[in-house]
Amino acid sequence: MAGIGGSNPPSPNHNSTEVCCLKVIINFIKQNNLVVIKRVKFEKGEQKIFISTATNNLSLKKFCETYGQTINLNYSSFKDYFQERKTLPMTVFQLLCEYSNIDTSKYNYKIIPANWWQSSAGKKGIKCMLKKYDIKTINNWRTQGFKKSNIAGGNIKKVSIPETVDGEIAELFGTILGDGTLTRYFIRISGDKRFDLPYFQYLTGLVQKKFNISPDIRIEPFANQLYLEIRSKNICGYFQKELEFKIGNKIKNKTKMPPIIKESKENFFPCLRGLIDTDGSVSKDGGILSIRFSSHNPSLLNQLKENSFLNDIFTIKSSKTETGTRSFEKIKKYFDCVGSSNLRHIIRYKEYLKGNLLNKKDVLKYYQKYSKLSLPFKTN
Repeated sequence: MAGIGGSNPPSPNHNSTEVCCLKVIINFIKQNNLVVIKRVKFEKGEQKIFISTATNNLSLKKFCETYGQTINLNYSSFKDYFQERKTLPMTVFQLLCEYSNIDTSKYNYKIIPANWWQSSAGKKGIKCMLKKYDIKTINNWRTQGFKKSNIAGGNIKKVSIPETVDGEIAELFGTILGDGTLTRYFIRISGDKRFDLPYFQYLTGLVQKKFNISPDIRIEPFANQLYLEIRSKNICGYFQKELEFKIGNKIKNKTKMPPIIKESKENFFPCLRGLIDTDGSVSKDGGILSIRFSSHNPSLLNQLKENSFLNDIFTIKSSKTETGTRSFEKIKKYFDCVGSSNLRHIIRYKEYLKGNLLNKKDVLKYYQKYSKLSLPFKTN
């Protein structure tokens, strides 16, 4: 196919799923002020060559008039990129490559953090400081700054700690239990950037509501990884102390639901929702739909298999590594009682009710249609 700057616009079917995913990601970043991890830094002169190739030598203004809206690029920014006054954002780099079939191995570039300029400016600043002040004075300032920092405990973020464990806390617990990590200083929940951005925004709202703190959503440029990070020692301590969540490897630690969650239907079902929404699946299984959860943590898996609340929902119990159901009636009951807060699961279920069994790659096409749904979604 001709490059993006050729006489005909690119076919809408050209890499349509990947391009659609990237456009959704960029729009979501702009609308919600998310954290983009990295940018692309070319060797001097090569960024201009790269953009010329991507545009097939169209003028920048003509290119933006023709394609700017499609790939979320305005003329002013594109001119800065072409004149190498700014490094290319990873998302712009990826879209130009996707549309124009560019072989990136022909260019000399490296991936740098979004805040690379702060590090560079800091190095220049310290050189200037050393010309004016002796090292003893500078080290004294550093010591004073450390004592006031979060690391030293002198300025820990003030967060709200819930007095009781309710369904919303239980759902957050389930997400960490599913595809999350807990340390002394931060919590990180992993997802797929192609599908989980709306879900992570929902989780952001939960964290803000329960703890009065805004987590970061971070996007990996060269992988499909997405992370929600909660950086608070107090919140980490809350999950350890109140909900018995151990730091480290969840399988080795045999991490599972504490009694306050597993013994209460009001908490158990939301926790299960968080678990399935992050680490389970609602997906095509041959010619039918199924709900499955796989784990190499026998303690957690046995909790699910033996819980009386699930006796009439999950039917897969003989497997040593998974549970769930392939029964249509049980799946309907799951969405009656447990539900989902993840659009990709909701879409697959609701479309299946219409006789439309979706492949994973087709789910994204329905996001706009279901974007107004109230979460968590339950049919009862």
